[in-house]
Amino acid sequence: MKAKISKTIYASVICALVAGAFIGYALSKAVSYKEVSSLPTIKAPVEIRVNTTNYKFINPLLYIGTDKNLYVDQYKGLVNSLNGYIQSVTPTKATDVSVYFRDMNDAHWTGIGENDKYRPSSMMKVVTLMATLKSIENGTVSPYNMLSYTPTDPGLQYYPANDGMAIGAYSVQDLFKSMIMYSDNGSDLALLSDNGIKNEYISVYNIFRLPLASSSDQDFMSAKSYSVVWRTLYNSTLLSDDDSNQALQLLSESTFKDGLVAGMPAGVTVSHKFGEFTDDAPSGIVINRELHDCGIIYYPGHPYLLCVMSRGSDFPSLAQVIAGASKIVYDYVASSTAP
Repeated sequence: MKAKISKTIYASVICALVAGAFIGYALSKAVSYKEVSSLPTIKAPVEIRVNTTNYKFINPLLYIGTDKNLYVDQYKGLVNSLNGYIQSVTPTKATDVSVYFRDMNDAHWTGIGENDKYRPSSMMKVVTLMATLKSIENGTVSPYNMLSYTPTDPGLQYYPANDGMAIGAYSVQDLFKSMIMYSDNGSDLALLSDNGIKNEYISVYNIFRLPLASSSDQDFMSAKSYSVVWRTLYNSTLLSDDDSNQALQLLSESTFKDGLVAGMPAGVTVSHKFGEFTDDAPSGIVINRELHDCGIIYYPGHPYLLCVMSRGSDFPSLAQVIAGASKIVYDYVASSTAP
């Protein structure tokens, strides 16, 4: 069945890599919002820090966490439009749709079902990319190191990689490019076979406080929790400025055009990553499919982060749903920033 690779590859990769790291991880470090006594329904901004033990005198800031309720009035029109759209496409084209929107200039944000959980699948390749670039920064791996590569069965994906890579040895640099541009699963596995990159992946996963996949629950990540990956890339708070810029440039060269990109005019720069997942019964009957697309849209002078995660019965319909939500948000940004 399509995308069964999500079960056999991503479940094993993510769970195996991250589960060990989470054992002994101080759950008390998880950040919780502080209540403001005068405004019980609004929570104060919270600084989310790396909490690394690598440095004695510093604790780098990753990002600031703020309450969505702060911006209810500001985004009332956008939320109403998105809610009306979601109601119009469910359940005929999708059973579930979640949206996370963030203005990258002022960090104001809103969402619809942004805490609902899905299987991120290939979207986690962005974490692999960051771990690879961090490993290169640290000198634990060279971009010219050669790693063994074996292509995965293209029939297991609805949107298969079309980079034409054959079994063999490829440089780290070539592998992370094919992994992001073409969503090549074999490249992802090859990179994570390197112990240095694998250990850095675990470290990055922990730093972001990303949720751990559960063997009893396939869906474990929300649009809001995944958004921190993009926020730290854009803010260059984990990687160097050059590497953050390189990562986002590479993500803008993704060959997937059926989601966010399809909902806006041609020529708009979009750094994004999609993910697909199929949940099927042992008999082969499809229970549901998931398609997501998240990234940064570089609207001139007003970049914004948009993550749309969806669940339904077929990928073309879900792609249309994502494109429709993307258009609504793009039109909103265009109208709200018009002179």
